[in-house]
Order: sequence, then C-alpha cells, then structure tokens
Amino acid sequence: MQENATPRARRVVVIGVSPGLNTALARSIYVNAAHLEAQVSIVAKQGSASALSLFALLSLGARVGDRVEVTAVGPEAARACNAIVALLLGEEPR
Repeated sequence: MQENATPRARRVVVIGVSPGLNTALARSIYVNAAHLEAQVSIVAKQGSASALSLFALLSLGARVGDRVEVTAVGPEAARACNAIVALLLGEEPR
C-alpha cells in the first residue's frame, strides 16, 4: 500500500428526503461540497454527477427511495462523503 495514497471514501445510501434530489437539495450538496477539500460525485441509475454541478445533479432525476452512491477523493474525502450522505438522508451534515 502506498503511503501517499489519496484519501477516498464511498458510501451507498437510499435517498430519504422527499421528493428526492430537487433544486434545494442539489444546492445544499453543492454548498457543502464547495467548502471541502474533496472531489465528490453521486452515481444514480441515470449516470454520474459532480457535486459541484447543479445541472448534472438535477439531471440524475434521483427520487426518494432511490439508491445512490456517493464517492469522494481528496484530503477531506471521509468528511465530504459523510456530509453529502447526511443531506441525502434529510439530516444536518456534521
């Protein structure tokens, strides 16, 4: 294992906030991701989107009850992944 490996995090979550990935939720995801040192992506049935692209997030069409994967790469990968998962569950990020 490399000592200088880039930190990564990955979690699968079922969207728990209704109606799903709408404009307000996409904005919250964007704001949280923009303040952390990590590249965050969300993968749904319809494809993959950067957390820093509102249009891409909305184009996923993810609804409440859909399973999505959140991945993050960078120094704050775990924190970023946990924050986005919390938002998708309808919780406050820590």
